[in-house]
Amino acid sequence: MKTKRMFFILPVIFMTALFIGLVIELDTVHATSHEYFVDPENGSDSNYGISEGDAFKTVQHAHDQTEPGDTVFLMNGTHDTADGQAVLRISRSGTSNNYITYTAYPGHNPVLFTDSAWNVILVEGASYIRIDGLEIKGNNDNISSSDAWNRSEHFVDNVDSGTVNWSYLAPTNTNGVFMKYANDNVPHHIEVRNMNVSDLPGCGICTEHADYITIEDNEVYENSHYTIYATSGISIFHPRDIDNNTGYKNIIRRNKVYNNYTTIHWGARGYISDGNGIIYDDSKNSQSSSLWTGEAYEGRTLIENNISYLNGGSGIHSFSSEHVDIVNNTAFHNSQKLDYGEIYAGDSNDVNLFNNIMYAEDSSKPVNRNWDNNNVNYNYNVYFNGIVNTQGSDDIVTDPEMVNPWSGNFKLQSSSPAKDSGTSSLAPSEDFEGNARPSGAIDRGAYEYQSDGQSSGEVVRDKWTATAFGTPHTDPNNAIDASQNSAYYSGASMKSGQWFRIDLGSSQSISRIQFSSDDPGNFPDGVDIYISDDYNWGTPVASVANNTNQLIDVSFSATTGRYIVVAINTSKSSWWQINDFRAYH
Repeated sequence: MKTKRMFFILPVIFMTALFIGLVIELDTVHATSHEYFVDPENGSDSNYGISEGDAFKTVQHAHDQTEPGDTVFLMNGTHDTADGQAVLRISRSGTSNNYITYTAYPGHNPVLFTDSAWNVILVEGASYIRIDGLEIKGNNDNISSSDAWNRSEHFVDNVDSGTVNWSYLAPTNTNGVFMKYANDNVPHHIEVRNMNVSDLPGCGICTEHADYITIEDNEVYENSHYTIYATSGISIFHPRDIDNNTGYKNIIRRNKVYNNYTTIHWGARGYISDGNGIIYDDSKNSQSSSLWTGEAYEGRTLIENNISYLNGGSGIHSFSSEHVDIVNNTAFHNSQKLDYGEIYAGDSNDVNLFNNIMYAEDSSKPVNRNWDNNNVNYNYNVYFNGIVNTQGSDDIVTDPEMVNPWSGNFKLQSSSPAKDSGTSSLAPSEDFEGNARPSGAIDRGAYEYQSDGQSSGEVVRDKWTATAFGTPHTDPNNAIDASQNSAYYSGASMKSGQWFRIDLGSSQSISRIQFSSDDPGNFPDGVDIYISDDYNWGTPVASVANNTNQLIDVSFSATTGRYIVVAINTSKSSWWQINDFRAYH
């Protein structure tokens, strides 16, 4: 009997081993992964897509071929082929050891764009996905306020009767990257990194009913302006646990988030809402719109080393949420549309807000809030220029003395009270730029003070002189005196050809300039930039058009010269004002 059994079992063992070996071999073969290439200008979806010269045309077609471990390289050009939902709809998943990656082909700068779909990239219930190093651009420049209001009114007039034309609404509600529950699957383990996401009428980067989300090292700006959905630059909404882990599962870090705001009423409510830089929203799942109403999310979320400024709502906040650490962030002049505050928690539980810098626009606006909270801890923060609604024992109310926040430089001066005064509790090991923390002791804010005291590559201004066209109302040198409280004023309406000139004192290589006005109207709509070794302007090294920002920051190919000239190319009725001017090698 035993002998018969042995003869029966041995073939089974042999066949099982053979099958397992075959599976392992097949998995090993695929583990080498495939690379697909997408060229929107020269590619064809009839190609094999496995080389640069045989690329696909559409990223969606590349997606449809992917398996775990594959990489899709997007090449130069505008990727804009979309269905009604997205340019790229991701529904195919990777595995824990083999993410599917969508990224720019090395040396290329592809742009994903749509003016008609609901999203640029939509992750529909897929998991183990990496989206890295892409530029996403929306159609804000071609949307008028009246058009957005017309579509909003269509929604209000038709939502109760169920007669909304949803495709009509899409162009004014387009999101950048949206990750959502679909096909009975919670999307999880999604990484969105190194992205430039701008000009979307809807959200920049957002999730709903997702888990294990990492959003890091992105620049997210000028989004949410025309949506009816009260979106923000970065948001995690109604997170959903896929397991019992109570450690960090969601991470939002080292993002620069600015000029995100709403102007259109939220649905049929009759008022605008949100337009925040970063929001962690309703992890309690208390709202009726949640698919799991009342089932609170148990995972923990980390929001660290972000810079959030000039947003319409808050810089960063937790709303109706739990288990959040908001640490070493810098928020400046938020609440441009709504008096939310800079960084805070509301209706929240188990939240720590440590080592943050909160700098309000004026004394009438809150720097923080503290309502309906339980076990919410504010400490080791710096508050300035606004209403402090709650304060921890080691919080300080003083000027954080950043280098020049009005021109986008949020680094600390050597005399800053934020320097070496933070807590090591929950503090990150690096700062916004990847510099090691601590340098001395832990600093407050997104930057750890560096002994050079300047932004990387910044040109020292000690030998500069400034001049300008005509008879200026104030001294042009006010723009280069390192004081935000003084400014150059032209004393005349802006007209094409008017100029502002910097003499660097010697010929130097320049690849970037930055100048700002602290007045919301006194900035140019368009400029041309020249660099030369004499007063002859020559050909512009860069131009700016259709500008809507008080801060103009322009990079270009490195050019050597002694003189930098900025010339108006678009007339405007207001004066030209420059509070701060900087240049970089």
